[in-house]
Amino acid sequence: MGERIRSTGLIDRELSPFYIYYTVIFMAQATIFTFLNIYFQEELGFTFAQIGTIASIGPFVSILTQPFWGILSDRTNKRKVLMVIIAGAIVVALLFPLHYAFMYIAVMAVFNTMFNNSITPMGDAITLQFLEGKKIKFNTIRMIGTVSYALMAAVVGYFIGEDMTRIFHIKAILMGIALFAVFWMPDLQRSLLPNNPEDMDGGDEGGLQRTTSQADCSPSALRECNPPSSPPLGDSLRELFGNKMVLCILATSLVFGLTMTFYHAFLGIQLRGIGASEAQVGQAMFISAASEVPVLLLVNKIFGKRKPIHLLMVIGFFMALRLVMLFAADVQGSITIVYAAQLLHGLTFMVHFYFTVVLLNAHAPVHIKSTVQSLNGVIRAVAALIGAGIGGTMADRLGIGGVYLILSVFVFVLCFVLPGTLSLVYREKVRGMDPVGTK
Repeated sequence: MGERIRSTGLIDRELSPFYIYYTVIFMAQATIFTFLNIYFQEELGFTFAQIGTIASIGPFVSILTQPFWGILSDRTNKRKVLMVIIAGAIVVALLFPLHYAFMYIAVMAVFNTMFNNSITPMGDAITLQFLEGKKIKFNTIRMIGTVSYALMAAVVGYFIGEDMTRIFHIKAILMGIALFAVFWMPDLQRSLLPNNPEDMDGGDEGGLQRTTSQADCSPSALRECNPPSSPPLGDSLRELFGNKMVLCILATSLVFGLTMTFYHAFLGIQLRGIGASEAQVGQAMFISAASEVPVLLLVNKIFGKRKPIHLLMVIGFFMALRLVMLFAADVQGSITIVYAAQLLHGLTFMVHFYFTVVLLNAHAPVHIKSTVQSLNGVIRAVAALIGAGIGGTMADRLGIGGVYLILSVFVFVLCFVLPGTLSLVYREKVRGMDPVGTK
């Protein structure tokens, strides 16, 4: 049995820091995402419009900062840049609860988003690069984070009790552990350098040949041993924006990012409004996270052979259905309907998120993969700016349920009706598309 497990690649000492990293990062996310906006409403007394404004200010800043982090990591060292970002997130978490004025919270939200929104794309880029040539797949690593998120969401309400400021202390501790995990990760850039510094001496012709010899490289590591020279960034971006597949993926990120931003910002508040306790709020988040597990286990088997446009239609249908159910829960004041809607999280957010990361990694030019993942983060930031800012103002006027209903129509038309029409009009082109699971 032990030999069989080792043959899967799961037991690998180099994977240990990645396991720890995804565990604690997602536990920290569960703590903040579940209770931060409840803290704003119940502890600080902010309105929906104020909460939406706070949620939208930070992403506006991340539109500027995420490309910076991505370009910096591609040009320098991904691991060290990620360590700086996590350290910044820890400092912000400790400063957040020190004052209660709206302007102070808004400024903290700017720094909070500037660091936190860059952690996921940067960590994913490092992980995907490390897993090249490994037996273990990215969805297996990502599932560790999903399970950790679900378990933390279920229990964090009991740790918080009546003191909502504890969410910041819990997050800081978990981020501290993540920082050590990243420090422990293999330095991928350093692994590309010659083992012997003398081999870099231009006068040692034999040494130079040894550092670039294909005989010293395994087939899976050949690209790393002979990395291509990076073209200018402008040429890379022109190549990127000429790729219709990448543009399509980024467009769907905008649609789903807008919807999920409003959902994450106001679901906890909605639950509290219909009488849910802290434990029930955590249970709702547990259900959504737990629904990701079977999807991650079967994602390639179920969805990998579908065309991208058909995958979008499937996700769009279930997302629209989920939003309608959340609207009904608000009208009926039913926690049970919210629980049922949360079961669709895996078929909506998780499928879209997973294939967005994987397809961008597959289709982006190799020398700007981190930049592309960060660009996807920028798209989500734009969506957050719209979804949280305008959504919060609309919620003050129409109620949270009313905004869910409007979003359901928006998603159904753009992600189900429109792609379905295009797939009929351009049937031959759709038939020639590669499946989403094709790398």
